[in-house]
Amino acid sequence: MIIHPLEYSQQTRDPVDPALLIAISLGPVAFWLLYFYLKDRYEPEPLRWILKIFILGMLVVLPVAAIEILAEVITGPFLLMTVVAPTVEELGKFAVVYYAVFHDAEFSEPMDGIIYAVVAALGFASLENLLYVVQYAGISSSMGITVGVIRSILTVPAHALYSSMWGYALGVAKFRQGIRRNEIILAGLALAILLHALFNFLILDVLGFAVLVVFLVPAMWWLFGRKVKDAETR
Repeated sequence: MIIHPLEYSQQTRDPVDPALLIAISLGPVAFWLLYFYLKDRYEPEPLRWILKIFILGMLVVLPVAAIEILAEVITGPFLLMTVVAPTVEELGKFAVVYYAVFHDAEFSEPMDGIIYAVVAALGFASLENLLYVVQYAGISSSMGITVGVIRSILTVPAHALYSSMWGYALGVAKFRQGIRRNEIILAGLALAILLHALFNFLILDVLGFAVLVVFLVPAMWWLFGRKVKDAETR
């Protein structure tokens, strides 16, 4: 995620109602939040914790964006997109869950790791989505709406799917002891960063985008389903 300031000094000729921009940006996030929350069929997490992790996921966008802006000067845009951003963003979302709820008694089963990871990711995606939609709406209303629709279908759920990988690892590691626990967490983080990096790499051109839609996105949904089933049986 890297948001550049608009380089347009004049207002767009077809301004969009701010309420519409908010609805386009945050409406899909609400849908995906409910969708993933309902995956926890046996012991749903308290709404106060869901709200807390969601807000913290939003707030972590700020330090992540600052790091990415500085990193782009050193690495350039390609390495930023494919290496720095996936790493920093997954670590930022991971830190929210690990330091806010992982050590709390409310984190009581493996499925909790997936749910809290997804909620933090959707909090992150909500603010990121709003920033992108507002940015492109500053160019034209149709561009802002188009970006919002595409991101609601692909990027917003993708954030949740990446983070569910380390969320599952946290859920498993919570009930393990010794060095194996750290190995599980690191493996989950590595997988999340890899998927995020592949997504960002493939989205850079038309052929890659086709591969992303046909192969990577279905593979991530399949992996997510496997992690959920395994977490439910532990």
